[in-house]
Amino acid sequence: MTDTQKLDIILAKLTTFDDKFDNIDKKFDAIDKKFDAIDKKFDAIDKRFDAVDKRFDAVDKRFDVIEKRLDEHDKRFETLEGIYDSLELQLESTERKLKSQIRKSESLVLNEVDRVHTILLNHIDDKSMHYGTMPH
Repeated sequence: MTDTQKLDIILAKLTTFDDKFDNIDKKFDAIDKKFDAIDKKFDAIDKRFDAVDKRFDAVDKRFDVIEKRLDEHDKRFETLEGIYDSLELQLESTERKLKSQIRKSESLVLNEVDRVHTILLNHIDDKSMHYGTMPH
């Protein structure tokens, strides 16, 4: 899997988390509307107040769970960033090594071309090496 694919997966997961938070925000907006209605009818709902307190506790617990999950995801994301940084360094190192090997190969090829060129020049200059050439 390429780094780009990994980053696409991370981005998709983060987008999913963002969507989940949007849903949570909508739920809290609904809760806020209910509290507005409670304020208007406070005297009529005294008997139901304990139930509302329990809902608050449930919301707080959910907040705690969400905060813990966010912390876990933050840690996981930091780990992924570390892995990505490490991979990036490895890639740079590999690139440097490959460039070095290419330079060495190019140097060997150029040296061999130079050697063959020298042999050809010597051959051209030495008429006795030509087959079928008769001295005059």
